[in-house]
Amino acid sequence: MRRRLLAGLALGVMLMLSGCATVSVHSDVAGDSSISEYRIDVNTTTTVYSLLNDRAESAGYENFSSQLRAGINESNAESVTVDSAIEGEQVQFTLVATGYDPVSNENLNVTTEDGTLVYSDTTFYNASQSTDFDAGVGSDLEMRYTVEMPNDVDTARGADSVNGSEATYSASGPDAFSETQVYVTSEASAVPVPGFGVTVAVVAVLGAALLLRRGRN
Repeated sequence: MRRRLLAGLALGVMLMLSGCATVSVHSDVAGDSSISEYRIDVNTTTTVYSLLNDRAESAGYENFSSQLRAGINESNAESVTVDSAIEGEQVQFTLVATGYDPVSNENLNVTTEDGTLVYSDTTFYNASQSTDFDAGVGSDLEMRYTVEMPNDVDTARGADSVNGSEATYSASGPDAFSETQVYVTSEASAVPVPGFGVTVAVVAVLGAALLLRRGRN
């Protein structure tokens, strides 16, 4: 099954509409080639919302939220949540996956190569797709993708800005969801075991206390 999160689920519909849609992605990368938190925020109109639900139902899903959730293999994540909110004519969807290992995701990859942590995502990249739509359609589409690495960024191909350990990609217009290719590298963490920092600290304190007690005895 092709796992494109949004690209294979609903962006085709968004691109064919003259309404507006904004997608924001924030990926917080851990030192062990997993993702501490992967968050997607989709802001669009109630018109698009209705069409997305209709399309999801025709594909066998309960609604668009459940289809969006299906884009993450939940067996590879500690938790996956999808929330939606409607305010006037605007709708926001938020997907959050924590403790996520994208091992089965063909578009999103986090690997360690010779001490270098490599993050790549082609979910929102399809070179051939950009020619399929008229330039006047989807002119209000916006894309913002931020990757936060465990160490300072070494390489961020095509990024619009780099600030320490954070790289940001921004795009707008009809090709915003089809020409955003993310590739970021940083030095791999020396101890690539997420969530063990507190445990190690506690053990160290207890060990020091035990040695001090023995010394007094």
